[in-house]
Amino acid sequence: MTDIQFPGIYFDLLEDDYHAVPALSNSGIKNMLVSPSTFWHRSWMNPDYEDKTSPSRAVGKAYHKMILEGDEVFDAAYAVKPTKDNHPDAFDGAKELKAWLKDHDLSATGTIAEMCDRIRAVDADIELFPVLMSEFNEANEGKEFIDQTLWNQIQQSRYILDNTPSLKEAFSNGYSEVSIFWMEYGIPMKARFDYLKHRKDQTTGRDAASLVDLKTFANQMDKEIREAVVWEITNRKYFCQPVAYTTGFRAIKDAYAHGDLHVDGDVDLDWLERVLTSDLERFFYVFCQTGDIPNIAGKSFDEWETYGGNGATHNAYWTRGQAEYSRGLELFLQYRKQYGPDVPWLTDYGVTPLKDEDLPPYALETRHVA
Repeated sequence: MTDIQFPGIYFDLLEDDYHAVPALSNSGIKNMLVSPSTFWHRSWMNPDYEDKTSPSRAVGKAYHKMILEGDEVFDAAYAVKPTKDNHPDAFDGAKELKAWLKDHDLSATGTIAEMCDRIRAVDADIELFPVLMSEFNEANEGKEFIDQTLWNQIQQSRYILDNTPSLKEAFSNGYSEVSIFWMEYGIPMKARFDYLKHRKDQTTGRDAASLVDLKTFANQMDKEIREAVVWEITNRKYFCQPVAYTTGFRAIKDAYAHGDLHVDGDVDLDWLERVLTSDLERFFYVFCQTGDIPNIAGKSFDEWETYGGNGATHNAYWTRGQAEYSRGLELFLQYRKQYGPDVPWLTDYGVTPLKDEDLPPYALETRHVA
């Protein structure tokens, strides 16, 4: 594992190495706001913690790998499983193998592997699906396997992204999977940008560093896409991340300005100079719908309503993100001081009476049973 230095910016840090760094992140703050116990049990402090990847998260990781890092990196990490549809003439299963052997007056006993060996001894060119799968598994050891349907859906999304004028350059002319580390109030902090790039801000014309984050979503209720994106932001609580990432990036810029920043990885130093001396920081979400319909939409997450203008108004959603970020750090400091890292962080919520105002209005509706 790479020896991480604070403050630092890393361009080739493996994802597993990033997650192994004992530092507070946006995800950690979200867990903290659920409860300090939730944070501790899902953090590096818990020696028994195991990261469990949900099916939807696994799909999202595959989208990220292809869209952010491209074919070569994707192919090194993933392999598309063969299917009978791709090999319609291949024999598969004990029933088909036994039938072939009997038709050729050969013994139809033994394991699948033994029957395949017997068939191949007679016809070396015949397609046997168990053999195809065995060769596939051996050739792709260590990779994650995905099915053809998911592969096709990812390719469709990449095509839509590449051909949407407002978003086709969202993940170009920069670097993907950039990790940063900084200290705040004595807390080790970390963030990992999906994409970091330098551009001219369209609103102000000034140099800007763009922090771009890719989010996948299912849109299972078939909401209008712009409405679905707002629903995702609201219900997935995507308010804190732009604040956390922007705060971290500003800390990195400040360290660079004072000559205190550790830079690691293969990066163009002239490009890095432009990014870390830029006038502005802008945060963007790119939402990519998974499944059969590859809808794409983008949202800028701006601190000010009129970004960079005189008399601008602070956006309420940014204020919420700042409040969540500050509260997360406050709770971390409080519970670290109270419990330390080695025991679970507990909160006594007491026993309080349920009140009508605690409930949503629909919960109090009288329902008549026919």
